[in-house]
Amino acid sequence: MNDLNLSNLDSTQALEKINAGFEGLKGNDILSVSCDNDFYETIKSFQEQNTGKFFWAALKNGPDYWRGELLKVDAASGLTRSILSFMDLDHKRCDRLYANGETAIFDGKTEEGIELITYFITGMLRHFDIEEKVLFPAFESETGMVQGPTMVMRMEHQQMISLLQQMETAVESGDKETITGIGETMVVLMQQHNIKEEGMLYPMIDQHLGPQTPELIARAMAIDYQK
Repeated sequence: MNDLNLSNLDSTQALEKINAGFEGLKGNDILSVSCDNDFYETIKSFQEQNTGKFFWAALKNGPDYWRGELLKVDAASGLTRSILSFMDLDHKRCDRLYANGETAIFDGKTEEGIELITYFITGMLRHFDIEEKVLFPAFESETGMVQGPTMVMRMEHQQMISLLQQMETAVESGDKETITGIGETMVVLMQQHNIKEEGMLYPMIDQHLGPQTPELIARAMAIDYQK
């Protein structure tokens, strides 16, 4: 993974640096971007210039440190042409963050592990926001189905959010045993939840909202800097 620090740069310099870093990436490479102040207006400007060419996700949202991942989309992958592909990538991203964090903790790299777990928590809450603020309302408006799969997914979200809140408390106190204990339950719930979404709900969204996919994905990646 390539690292890019935007601290002490004005917005023009930051945008130039991201563009230069992005140009150096190959398809499906990841650029890690960090800053000591809120850089999401810069990310927004970058998105406007490079729509459909990348996947962006926040890792840390302040108050004194911001960090995110920028993945350059392989033109042949179809990532930004399908809600299923787009959201499946985010499922895998969150899975990776937790697995790497847990492994680091078990290997005695506690500080690194806890940092990765905080990224995982941010990623999961962001993922739920994308679904509940962007995808689910669009699907319900188009189909009129408000008591169907989106209702079930929202209920499962609440169950997982409760666990994430408990995990966040354990992270703040450095309680490794509680973090990994909650993680075991969380992983099972995530797997069951993801199967339902990838096997049924996302294909339904693609079926009913296909022409809206680029707009929906743009709004999804704007979640981080919506105030």
